[in-house]
Amino acid sequence: MDKTTICNLSLGRIGANLISDISEDKYLGIIYQQCLEEVLCENAWGFAEKRAELAEIDNTTLIHVDCLSHVYPLPADFLKLTFVNCRDLKYKIEGGNILTNRANLRIKYTSRVLGSEPSLYFPMFTSALSAKLSLELIYNKTNATPNQIKIANDFYNTQLIKAIAGDSSQGSFEEPRQDAWEAARLGGLPGDLGDWIPIAEIV
Repeated sequence: MDKTTICNLSLGRIGANLISDISEDKYLGIIYQQCLEEVLCENAWGFAEKRAELAEIDNTTLIHVDCLSHVYPLPADFLKLTFVNCRDLKYKIEGGNILTNRANLRIKYTSRVLGSEPSLYFPMFTSALSAKLSLELIYNKTNATPNQIKIANDFYNTQLIKAIAGDSSQGSFEEPRQDAWEAARLGGLPGDLGDWIPIAEIV
């Protein structure tokens, strides 16, 4: 599977002419990476996930607010934060850095997978991406009716749900996490539980 094939899946779905190379279609060249990153942000896709132990940098020139006194530069390919190693984290992402209230920060994140690397994509992710491209292309290349646009949007959502479900089956379930009391009893620090906390659980 390559980039042009993914684009042709999208074009064929809306009845548009197929291409030999993505460079033949300027609009596709413009929207491909944007659509790719939008779909990447919909889930913690296994093929795009990376782990990093971030190195704290000097922050003496920053104005500290909300007790965010620890500053870490984000990885160059960072797209979206998905997991952290402490539950009581407070954070803000600003200017390519993450400001937090905790030292020794480790993260999992969705990386910015380049459009030139479709061989990395999970197959069901490819289906969702081509459906997303079709949804964008239908505005540009057809005189679609509102009902046709709704069908394209529903199809994308269906493919996305299937892809997320398929991706979630690519690994074992995580062990139940200790609570802060149990971690403290065993000698750990509350909120620093030694495993991964989904960023959605950080209040």
